[in-house]
Amino acid sequence: MNKQISILHQEVPKGTRGYIESRVDSIQLLGNRLDSLTARLDLTHEEHVVEIVAGVGGAGTLVAKGSTSTLMGALDQAIDRLTYQLRKVHDKRSDRR
Repeated sequence: MNKQISILHQEVPKGTRGYIESRVDSIQLLGNRLDSLTARLDLTHEEHVVEIVAGVGGAGTLVAKGSTSTLMGALDQAIDRLTYQLRKVHDKRSDRR
């Protein structure tokens, strides 16, 4: 799987970057075939925006976006939304069989 994390317009401490990588790595545990995963973090007008784009084999591309006043809150929101979408794709595959 190709994984990329990009942080725009700001410098994030190594501890925070490590937390982000561990949370993004936890997405793989759902049993879906992820081809690529890109996380973009941005600070705009006192609001943190996290966008996660996942390429799922055979299901296309999933996009989840979260925005709150804290970086960790936005990251958790985006991961929760992507997890919901991945579960939906998994359930569709399971029902067809």
